[in-house]
Amino acid sequence: ERFPIATYLIAIAVGDYFTFDLPYVSVTGDSLPIEFYVFPEDSSKAREDWNVTPDMMYFFERFFSPYPFDRYSMVEAFNRGAMEHQGMTTYSYRLVTGDHRYDYIVAHELAHHWWGNLITLGDWRDIWLNEGFATYSEALYFEWKFGDSYLSEYMDSLAPAYFNEVARRGHFPIYDPDYLWGGTIYQKGAWVLHMLRWAIGETA
Repeated sequence: ERFPIATYLIAIAVGDYFTFDLPYVSVTGDSLPIEFYVFPEDSSKAREDWNVTPDMMYFFERFFSPYPFDRYSMVEAFNRGAMEHQGMTTYSYRLVTGDHRYDYIVAHELAHHWWGNLITLGDWRDIWLNEGFATYSEALYFEWKFGDSYLSEYMDSLAPAYFNEVARRGHFPIYDPDYLWGGTIYQKGAWVLHMLRWAIGETA
């Protein structure tokens, strides 16, 4: 790895993978490899699910900044959920369905390469800066694809995760949270950014 990297972003995946790639030219004009490593039995489903990745890269590069690393890959593994290991997202086999139901996770993990990998928290008290930004990036991508009304619907769909957590765990702040991996950090974090977007103004 030739880029600075936080130790929690390091991982190695080893397996009998089927590989494929999708062409992409970065906003910089350079060819950027987008590569995929998938269990052979899931190859057709992965080709369908992950064919949105160049489109997401196109949007994030233009909305945030040029992609900050020299390649992007996704690898299927026997893990739970997904994780934005720098340069290669590790993606659960349970999420490879072939029907695009987890496009928001594909967007979320790619967005982490700006929010979490390029800009990395100083310590875990600031975890919402990773997860709130990545969650709001899902909404920004869908707004770009489907318009303002879809953005409103998407933000509304995030709210129950936060309120359900409050019912179980009580209220606590997004900074130095009582629980690092739930609705307060992800969904409320996204809502705080949504509020700041309109309070500060679109141009700023």
